[in-house]
Amino acid sequence: MAKKFDFDLIVIGSGPAGSASAFSAKKAGLSVAIVENSLWGGSGVNYRDLPFCSATSFSNLFHDAKNGTRFGLSSKTLRFNYPVFKKWLRLSKTRSGANSKKAFETAGTTCLKGIAHFLSPFELSVGEKTYSAERFIIASGSVLETGGIIGTESVKCLTPETALDLPRLPKSLTIIGGGSTGCEFAVFFASLGVKVQILELSSRLLPKEDEEVGAVLEKYLEEEFKVKTLTESRVISLANISTDTEITYLRGASEKKLKTNVVLLATGSRPALDLGLENAGVRFNKNGIIVDKHLKTSMKHIFACGDCLGGESSSERATAEGIMAVGNLINKTNLKMDYDSFPRVVKINPEIVSLGKTEAELKKQKEKYKKVFVPLSEISASNTSDFRVGFLKLIFNKKNILLGATVMSKEAEALAGELALIIRLKIPLELVVSTPHVASSFSELIHLASEKALSQNKML
Repeated sequence: MAKKFDFDLIVIGSGPAGSASAFSAKKAGLSVAIVENSLWGGSGVNYRDLPFCSATSFSNLFHDAKNGTRFGLSSKTLRFNYPVFKKWLRLSKTRSGANSKKAFETAGTTCLKGIAHFLSPFELSVGEKTYSAERFIIASGSVLETGGIIGTESVKCLTPETALDLPRLPKSLTIIGGGSTGCEFAVFFASLGVKVQILELSSRLLPKEDEEVGAVLEKYLEEEFKVKTLTESRVISLANISTDTEITYLRGASEKKLKTNVVLLATGSRPALDLGLENAGVRFNKNGIIVDKHLKTSMKHIFACGDCLGGESSSERATAEGIMAVGNLINKTNLKMDYDSFPRVVKINPEIVSLGKTEAELKKQKEKYKKVFVPLSEISASNTSDFRVGFLKLIFNKKNILLGATVMSKEAEALAGELALIIRLKIPLELVVSTPHVASSFSELIHLASEKALSQNKML
């Protein structure tokens, strides 16, 4: 009997969600193909997560060393070699497997290069060839959303995908967007001596997080890195002026202009949906592919995960969604994602990590809660490292169960695992307080904040 389908499963996209889906499906014994129209591994390994971690390792090291005179270092004349850094960056990307399909091929996955386009619910084209599958997982990711700014096509702007490709550093850089990506690149470039300013539409930086974060961060960026932040600023257009770029923006009721060497668009993203979804019967809207709580689309044999769903995402979330999507699709289970314990990370110095619900979300839902706030200066690690900018904020319900947490600190990412477990397992506050924490570490923040919460009964 002729084989009905070319593959048991076709995965569209090789980023974290797609990779996790493909590897999980192969482990389950399925014949799998994965389609990629750009670089193998997606943006995380090629442009953003891993390359940016390598970049910030360099910039943070330089910044800390240059400012180490208070510890007795003779580092005022410290310099760096940017071409050598670029060489290191290329090496780190190679080591991380950037744009490599070797892992997929080793696992026995068929790699298809090109743009995927559904022809029917069970067929899609990749280039000039057509492939069929019994099941599909869509993990097509996202693309840059410029927000209707005039001139982005005629003015050569940096994006989060190209910002680390600069052969040399500019004298000045203006970043449009004060979310996590904009703030991360602001600290990276400012650490290396670039004059940086941020234009943000909202009234504060990191507008999706609690107010304390944006307020503390804006002051810190200005005092430590000389980064100028212009909030409540709507960018209208960009234009080439000789070798510079002129930015026209609205602030208040007046139109203003500024010149800069280079513009970086950190304006957010939108789901990549140009896949012929209507031919497959998959429902979607401008916000992304529509799925149920089990990641199933309107077609029972097609699931979707990652950035193509819209909203906030991360490599960690996308990976978990990819694994769960395969489980539900193959085993017909009804597993659901628990998003509250996934960290939202801003990779700057100090790191910012948020988990669970924000105070604004709880107010909107009219939920009662109590909060505690511990400044970084209250723990011994802030004194031994001479770093006092930051805090830990915890939000509890009336049963003393942790609902949300925000930490701004050195080594904040190291605290994320414990906070995630407390939220996910609903660990009682008394048990958190009695858990030993190293007194000379930044984890002492959790102990102090938990003690403070245990003695506080005022609900908001």
